[in-house]
Amino acid sequence: MLAENGGRMSLREFVAQALYHPEAGYYTSNIRTVGRRGDFSTSGTIENLRRPFARAISRWIQKNRFPHVIEVGAGDGSLAVAIMKSLSWWQRRKLRYHIVDASPKLITLQKQTLREAGLQATWHATMKQAVSATGGRASVFSNELVDAFPPDVFQWDAQNKEWLEVGLELSATGIITEACRKTTQSPELHTPFPDGQRIEVHFSYRDWLADWIPHAEKIAMLTVDYGDTTSKIYHRRPQGTLRAYFHHQRLTGDDVYARPGRQDITADVNFSHLESWGNALGMKASPLTTQSQFCQLNPSKNSETEQFQIIEQRL
Repeated sequence: MLAENGGRMSLREFVAQALYHPEAGYYTSNIRTVGRRGDFSTSGTIENLRRPFARAISRWIQKNRFPHVIEVGAGDGSLAVAIMKSLSWWQRRKLRYHIVDASPKLITLQKQTLREAGLQATWHATMKQAVSATGGRASVFSNELVDAFPPDVFQWDAQNKEWLEVGLELSATGIITEACRKTTQSPELHTPFPDGQRIEVHFSYRDWLADWIPHAEKIAMLTVDYGDTTSKIYHRRPQGTLRAYFHHQRLTGDDVYARPGRQDITADVNFSHLESWGNALGMKASPLTTQSQFCQLNPSKNSETEQFQIIEQRL
């Protein structure tokens, strides 16, 4: 991969190719499924979390009173089934369910899952297409979507008081090594950091929002992911949060680059950025909440949900 790019590329480019290369990307070609038999699980695939999560989302959908709902990145389709089954027959009949996904393999799995459940949805390749199909008015939600966007990675140089971009280089012997270089791009962070601190910024998600939000008329958007605000996310994490998952095994350091296209690569989501980017596009955000609060669960008995934050934004 690096050899084809002159032996050097940014981490954002590397992750984008590793995850979404048309022929060899993890999500486009090599992902098997999501859940116990896959490389990672989500709240939508864990049985004891899926049901209360689906009920909470269905309540949110009903509160919005839009005739359309768009799920972005639907995994194996099990959460979509649970949400629709949480609605009454009459509510399902009045609601049109849309799915936007970039993974051909997961789309095939989603269609099978919904077909076996006797449910229907409409699939779209892009959010622009989905928004157009809904007339610009819809409930939009995602579960662990933002972390699947390739992040830009920066490292703080305290001596020169500047952020450096972290990239990869290919040595003469074919070994992949990390390399920092100057950049004109600002990570949009004003919190003081110690020398060498690494951070990830999902600018690719910001660009994705800016591509379709202007085409929407009135939406309610619910974003669920693991992460936190700027002041909390990097506490005692000098190396940042970039990591990979291979058969449910968490990998860090050089192992993140070891199997491009054959493992998931992810980073925690900075919800301070999500609120700021939404505000710039005319959206208004509600206070951040945890998944356990949203699902009305007891945090002490559902520690997994405490790792996930939820932001609701409206246009």
